[in-house]
Amino acid sequence: MASSRGIAGRTRVTPRRAPAAAEKQKPRTAEAPKRGWAPRVPRLALPSLQPPDFKHDGKVVDVKTGKASDFSLEALRGAVYTPRGAEGRAPLIFTEGANQWMEVGAERARRHADRLGLPLAIVHNASFVKEYPGQNQVLQKLSRAQEGLANVLLNKNLVSERSVKNLSTAMLDAVETGKPAYFGGESQGSILVGQAVGLAKQEYLKRHAPSGSKADVAKATAAWEKAAGASLNVVTFGNAYDKYPGGPNYLHVMMKGDPVPGNGSRPDNRPPDAKTQYLVFDQLFAGKNNFENHNIVFLTELVKRTSELNGLPPGDLPALFAASQKAQREGRSLVIARPDDVRWPSDMQSLVWDQKNDVARSLAAWKAAAPAR
Repeated sequence: MASSRGIAGRTRVTPRRAPAAAEKQKPRTAEAPKRGWAPRVPRLALPSLQPPDFKHDGKVVDVKTGKASDFSLEALRGAVYTPRGAEGRAPLIFTEGANQWMEVGAERARRHADRLGLPLAIVHNASFVKEYPGQNQVLQKLSRAQEGLANVLLNKNLVSERSVKNLSTAMLDAVETGKPAYFGGESQGSILVGQAVGLAKQEYLKRHAPSGSKADVAKATAAWEKAAGASLNVVTFGNAYDKYPGGPNYLHVMMKGDPVPGNGSRPDNRPPDAKTQYLVFDQLFAGKNNFENHNIVFLTELVKRTSELNGLPPGDLPALFAASQKAQREGRSLVIARPDDVRWPSDMQSLVWDQKNDVARSLAAWKAAAPAR
């Protein structure tokens, strides 16, 4: 699979090879939704409208090969892609944003891993959008409307996906074993990661407070808070969720001007505290609600430079979380990279979602308006 806009393409996703004429006439089908903890898709989503990518929902994806396998903890450990020089670092279990077919999500995620020097594996967030050459435009619009409805219902916890249950399994394993683990979500992926934390907490309470009495639940909740704080770490890029349960350590990465997390405001309505920190970068692309400020390829470069400015190895998540928490305790903030601090790769213009957003001009305009250091 490939995007017509390269790996930055958020929606216009097409197969690498156009189907043969005979193949175009074949009806496209998808797996029937499976019952689980909650509906994977809105109930009014007709099975006939579900795209083929849904067969990969919740599967483990090796970003090096782009191949998927059924979820298991063993498969997840085996699928971690480690860039050169990142050996020994804690891996990030990553869930993509909306509208990324598996192969496109893997290609994008591999770039994130390479640029940050970060070991990474994917638990796939399947896309509703099914685009291919010659596609019926009515069906395309229905798919996109379905995606938009899913975002609303996901954020209200009215629906879920198979990926949520699989992520929660990995999270619960980390909490029960006491082994630190790192989970990341991009945009809609952050909703799924947040739901997974809630589901892992529910299962933990069932295990440790089977009687359901108030005393046992209170005791188990306190134990969860302590255990999750010691082992569960969540980083979001362009956060889209506002119901994160207490317990884990959170680091929310965003850019001002991004309409998804409220233009850089606190996304979960919680002030920074011992377990919740924020990296909020200056708006790069002008205009109110300019969605380019939501593009993770710019956030990863800013995170990388922020790590360097604070004397941290890029891609070292334990060090970044620890430094953020230390700064919070001391009543200060990390040195936050400005757009002119970044050594931007030469291909950034090819990674924008809308070519009207000129990277060079945006950087020049930001620099002209930026306050002196």
